[in-house]
Amino acid sequence: MNQGLTRKLENAIREAILSSRLIPGQTLPGLRQLPEAFGVPEAGMATARAAVAKLQKEGLVAVLPRSGVKVLGPETQPIRTTQGHIGVLVPELGDSFSRLVLDGILEAAGSRRDAFTVIVGYTASRPEIEALHLKGFIADGVRGIVAFPAHERANEQLYLWCATQIPVVFCDRRTENLDLPCIRHDNYQGGHLAATHMLRDAKHGSQASDRGCVRRLYLLLDRETSSLEDRARGIESGFREWASRFPTLSWHCQRLSQPVAGAKDETEIAIKLIDELLAEIDPSWNPGRPFKKTDLLKDVGIIGLHEKLALPAYDYLEELEIKCPQHLIFMSYDDLASRSRGITSIRQLPREMGADAVRTLIDRIEGKPRDRRREAPRPVKLIVRTSTGGYTEPRRS
Repeated sequence: MNQGLTRKLENAIREAILSSRLIPGQTLPGLRQLPEAFGVPEAGMATARAAVAKLQKEGLVAVLPRSGVKVLGPETQPIRTTQGHIGVLVPELGDSFSRLVLDGILEAAGSRRDAFTVIVGYTASRPEIEALHLKGFIADGVRGIVAFPAHERANEQLYLWCATQIPVVFCDRRTENLDLPCIRHDNYQGGHLAATHMLRDAKHGSQASDRGCVRRLYLLLDRETSSLEDRARGIESGFREWASRFPTLSWHCQRLSQPVAGAKDETEIAIKLIDELLAEIDPSWNPGRPFKKTDLLKDVGIIGLHEKLALPAYDYLEELEIKCPQHLIFMSYDDLASRSRGITSIRQLPREMGADAVRTLIDRIEGKPRDRRREAPRPVKLIVRTSTGGYTEPRRS
């Protein structure tokens, strides 16, 4: 066993706990997956076991029979059962959207006098880890599950089996073939709103036209989920409606995508997609070099379908000396960090969505009838900033 790898792994986990990226009650991946999940893929199970043992002595984790390794965190008490456990699945720890959803779940579950203990399973967006957590939740006797699925279709039959045992509520992403409650935003409406603004209202500087300035619209996406698909379909619908008003003009709408399988991080994917687009617009351009023929971009609009892809794409455009909205029009989705860059965005409320998901689950646990009105998709809001020719929100003092 390599002592250096053991220290590296335990330090990575310890830092995640002390910085609150891992929260009390959360379940760590299994010993086989633990090294890879924390950036030490060369470490084996023996190394992972030694790292966990060290953290257990420090009181940062607890090893519970049949429940796996649970995070205790600094100055926390051992996990206790109150009204029972609720299992929660989230795809990514470092993702701000997932974290806000989880915050809403924890607040709603703990705000009741007869609070529920939340056990969090981190899936790393991998269906095989998600399946292990689902089976573990059932074995541990949780009273219900809130799932932010890693992939809607991969574990469909397993979710169906879980739903025969205990209540299951989906959050953000739905599964078409399962009639289970799903708390989500109206991503189709958000996409339609984005396209309408991009085509009708966006402008280069003081330029204004009743026909808009965007004729070629490109969508950046890097994975297949129901939420992103709904956004893309909403954008394409809004694009068709607007283009039909001016049939004599030339219009183009295209998805720029890379499958999640084999993908690296969102920054590399964003750069790759922008490189492909600009090389198509100007075949003589060399990727990574400043893009000089900005006049070729005057009718181009780009929408990043989620912020983790949109922000690095926007930053890369700036590196290439392409300015928004002077040279092209740019929009994002989620509106968690877009404000700092002046990017027009579609705003969602992930914390409120998480809270509603756990309230729906508790109602099901308590035997209340299903309220489909609560499952109606939540409305989203367009926030206009300088990247589409609008104004940046004033900074709060």
